[in-house]
Amino acid sequence: MLSVFLNFFLRLLLEDVILKKTNEALREKEEKEIPFGKFLRYLAILLFMATLSGFKVSDFWSSKEIELWSGAPYRFNQWMAHKRFICITSALAFTFNCQHKKIMIK
Repeated sequence: MLSVFLNFFLRLLLEDVILKKTNEALREKEEKEIPFGKFLRYLAILLFMATLSGFKVSDFWSSKEIELWSGAPYRFNQWMAHKRFICITSALAFTFNCQHKKIMIK
């Protein structure tokens, strides 16, 4: 499954742009950087949450029992702390400064 995901998203883009800029933002917030593997875990959680509607982000980290009519149907506590998820989300960056780089298209 991971190889299929990496076929759609260039690893170079993920590591050299998104992860690099996100880690810069995390350092500015005096937070711990995120390694590539855990960044992929973060993306998996984010994409999985996007497949479900009607829930608050915090519902996925609730300590309440999963019930049919309330709360999210899944809990992500064992994969990532809620505080860490929010911290990464707030630092997520997709661009880099390319003023000094010349890109030639042939």
